[in-house]
Amino acid sequence: MHTSHNFVTVVGSDYFQPIVVLCEALLRKKPDPLELDAMTSPREQGYASSICLLAVVCFESFMRRVRYLKKKDLTQRQRQEKSMLGLFRKLFSVHRLTCTLAEIFVLRDAIAHGQFWEVSYDLDEKWNQHVTQAIRDSIDGDTKFEATVDLSTRKTRKLGLNVLPSRVNRTDVAKVLDTIFEAFRLLQKEVHEDWRTDKMIVGFRGQRMELAKCVDTIKADCSA
Repeated sequence: MHTSHNFVTVVGSDYFQPIVVLCEALLRKKPDPLELDAMTSPREQGYASSICLLAVVCFESFMRRVRYLKKKDLTQRQRQEKSMLGLFRKLFSVHRLTCTLAEIFVLRDAIAHGQFWEVSYDLDEKWNQHVTQAIRDSIDGDTKFEATVDLSTRKTRKLGLNVLPSRVNRTDVAKVLDTIFEAFRLLQKEVHEDWRTDKMIVGFRGQRMELAKCVDTIKADCSA
């Protein structure tokens, strides 16, 4: 029998398990005990950067869902906003998450756009790294970068995210996941729809568990 179907291409929740798989791979190895001011290990940096990127892609997908579900309620200015961060700011202009999400998008840009730095550093007798100079290519960055980044530390001001791409590590993962999943909960309230993201079941370390518990475990292990 012939039947017709409709759907919208919002695939945000499909990213949860891949994010968890990448986190599990990242956490198989303990963090480097050295002070890595210039660059972390390629393995740590690669997994951490991938997780942060995919988390932002997931967030943007859910924001498109919000735009679709609330299109009749949005103002013309909100409907015309192309940036999902911009739309979030317009919906929640006074919420503290607008600032921390901006910092996460700065990190996303640093990784995804291959922002370029020339870095000089010293090694002490214990092989700890100490940056002596870091010069960013003047073509990189935008207004949100200028508003959120402390160039002396090469970190964002509120969350302390590393914007030197070579230094991205598991501490950034913990902060990104914490902020992104808090934003998910806020968005669910905004659209008055129970996405039940926290209750979704994912596989982590050979067990099936609710996403909320899994993310809490990952954040704790990344911060340890």
